[in-house]
Amino acid sequence: MASSKLKMVIAGTASVALVGVMIGSSTPSGAVGTAPAAQNGPTAAVLKLIQPSYTATLTTAVVVRPYALCAASGVVPTKTTTSINGVSYHVGVAICPIVTGKTVINTSLQGTAETPAGRGTIWSSFGQPSTFPQLDGGTWTVAPATPRNYVVSPKIGKSESNLWGYPCVTIKPVNIGGKEYPLAECAGPMMENITNEPVRYGSAAYTQAAPNLPNPVGYAYPYVLTLLKLLGA
Repeated sequence: MASSKLKMVIAGTASVALVGVMIGSSTPSGAVGTAPAAQNGPTAAVLKLIQPSYTATLTTAVVVRPYALCAASGVVPTKTTTSINGVSYHVGVAICPIVTGKTVINTSLQGTAETPAGRGTIWSSFGQPSTFPQLDGGTWTVAPATPRNYVVSPKIGKSESNLWGYPCVTIKPVNIGGKEYPLAECAGPMMENITNEPVRYGSAAYTQAAPNLPNPVGYAYPYVLTLLKLLGA
């Protein structure tokens, strides 16, 4: 795919089921997630936080605070678009666990504020906790990250998504082994790399998402290695 400016970069737009516990779903609070994403519920709320356009650079800071960790999440495409440095992308949404700890933030996208829009919102960011809630095969578990490499593909559900530095809304927690873990629904560009450039189909990428999750949050090489070094990983 061409990466010239003003080129619309589109991931697969067919309907893809996203499994998670959502506000407004019929799943009781604290159930292990099996409810599909609501298209007129939290999705609408988080899409309101996405700006029509961004000017982004690779300006980073390492902070300690709560954040939504989407590194192991799958993403559902929406019809909303956003422009980043003059290139238009479709926006996707994902369910991500909220964790607290050391995280690398992109200050050009999110500044230094702890939330995008106050109470009920949180930033998606990147960190390396020892364990965190992850969805695999319709079941939430708490486990260490399972990194894998994959090839970004035009096949439906096999594209790449970037949620680093983009906004989220907090949603109903998930109960895992009798303990509630906070969750967020996050939105960000699809087929855009953390270097703020389009990702080409055929690119080698890194994700922590299970292979059965659609359009995983991923990072095309090599800049993800820099993030890992910033975190001491």
